[in-house]
Amino acid sequence: MRVDTDLICEERKRRAWSQEHLASVAGLGLRTVQRIESSGNASFESVSALASVLEVSVEDLCIAEEATHPLWRPRSASRLKAVVAGSVLIAAALLALNRTALAEQDVLLDVDAVVNGEQQTEARILNRAGENTELMIWKDYRLHITPAVLDNGDVRMTLNLQKLDGGQYVQVAGPRIVTPNGQQATIKSGWQNGDSIVIEITPTIQADTGES
Repeated sequence: MRVDTDLICEERKRRAWSQEHLASVAGLGLRTVQRIESSGNASFESVSALASVLEVSVEDLCIAEEATHPLWRPRSASRLKAVVAGSVLIAAALLALNRTALAEQDVLLDVDAVVNGEQQTEARILNRAGENTELMIWKDYRLHITPAVLDNGDVRMTLNLQKLDGGQYVQVAGPRIVTPNGQQATIKSGWQNGDSIVIEITPTIQADTGES
């Protein structure tokens, strides 16, 4: 996929992030980020990860390549950019846009966290869709999870992994992932201080029986 390298660099520098830090929070390799910014080519998985941490849409990062019927949207008064290229990517983008979250659903979250190769957290949390849950992972790390049930039966989880720094928690990773109901999702993060965290979350939608 062709991506807008100007936008990636602009959003990264606006946050005062190095390429290495962007790679870390997005769960990508440093060489992958360097290659993307220099070549403008990236896999769909890499684009999704970058879009999540830079808080832009996948469509914003993609540049159409000879699309027969490209979709266009304005980014500024002087620039227009195609959002997606090719029928497969257009279909995927439209599908993502059409997925809406359903309220009043309970989601059971099974969370396992492995820090530096050792299991530190094993928790089972019952969440109301759309509500945030805070979970201590290990020492200076905590995780916020906000699940949402999509109309196709998948579960979208917005995550905010934070680290205690200078007496306050700061976000070090903020992916948004979508996984089928009952299927495990894995998130991996690592930092220069040597800490590595692997978080496995299995969301299970709770059936509403209507009984009290």
